[in-house]
Amino acid sequence: MARRDVVVIGASAGGVAPLKEILALLPGDLACSLFVVVHRIALSEDFVLIGLRSKAKFPVIAARGREVFRPGHVYLAPPACHLLIEDEHVRVDESTDPHPSRVGIDNLFRSAALSCGERVVAIVLSGMLDDGALGLREVRRHGGVTIVQDPAESVQPSMPRSAIAELPVHYCLGVRAIAQTIVRVAREPAARPAQPHVLIVEDERIVALNLESQLTDLGYRVVGSVASGEEALHLAATAPPDVVLMDIQLAGKMRGTEAGEALWTQLGVPIVYATAHSDEKTLAESRASMPYGFVVKPYRAAHVHAALQLALDRREREQTIVRVAREPAARPAPSEELARAWVTR
Repeated sequence: MARRDVVVIGASAGGVAPLKEILALLPGDLACSLFVVVHRIALSEDFVLIGLRSKAKFPVIAARGREVFRPGHVYLAPPACHLLIEDEHVRVDESTDPHPSRVGIDNLFRSAALSCGERVVAIVLSGMLDDGALGLREVRRHGGVTIVQDPAESVQPSMPRSAIAELPVHYCLGVRAIAQTIVRVAREPAARPAQPHVLIVEDERIVALNLESQLTDLGYRVVGSVASGEEALHLAATAPPDVVLMDIQLAGKMRGTEAGEALWTQLGVPIVYATAHSDEKTLAESRASMPYGFVVKPYRAAHVHAALQLALDRREREQTIVRVAREPAARPAPSEELARAWVTR
């Protein structure tokens, strides 16, 4: 079984110091390849590279060209360059952005997710704006682990906060805990991501078969394909799917909007409507079921996939908010400054 042996890290303003600390805390025998993007401008000497080399217990390399990456090495993106992972290789592309410090953390994370899937551990450290948030989403979607530095201890908390707002990250941690988590998850087998369960409700059999084939190719598990709202309610009652792709015009007595409302109110299952009609009357009928999206016929696999992913992500975020709201509030730990002030009193 695969291990989590690919660690990708993105940092910007205020992120170099925690990055150095993480590398200093990682053991020299860690069997992972690490890839790092730090927003910075090119200078005559790369002080970030020099600083990381002074702390890490394994080689820190300025990534160049295209080479096979090796475990126990850190690959640092050169200034004003994009660092990518492609089929066990490192790739470096010069950035065309007029602002040379804006190299893409998102690009590194996306390429790692596509090439290495569940093997990836992705980390966003201190920085301004929101680079890294969309890349973390791709890492999570492909089964990887997502980590952000605790905004409370970040010099510039914008990047960690943007990531937390964009998706339910796996861990929000202080620097020492990030290093410990890297070591721990690197020793665990990397489980493949669970396949989202989709129920197709479509009365045109050829269309339904094509949808089932396309969704299966995209990594979904189609738990049923039925032609009527009545059949959908019966099937979902025994094993609720993660999401329902629902046609509005169906066989049977129920319209898709009626079946969608029943599925939502009774089971809380997200509904994505598929319809040839997007008029005001149809939209008004669908509102009672709180739809998570619409796909207009004729179907395109990419559009269906995008709508289902948005629905699943939204539902996951809503459930996370509800779960956190129900948890008892922990007493905040005193800050280091307050602790020192107390000792000196």
